[in-house]
Amino acid sequence: VQFGNSPVYKIERKLGKGGFGQVYVGRRVSVGTDRTGSEAQE
Repeated sequence: VQFGNSPVYKIERKLGKGGFGQVYVGRRVSVGTDRTGSEAQE
């Protein structure tokens, strides 16, 4: 699965953690609002 239009998906794929990947996929919908939460988790 390749999403050139969605850079967030690329990050999720790079992690390859599975659980973390799912979190990123969910954030993709509201990247603007959940962006801060995503950064804090890292």
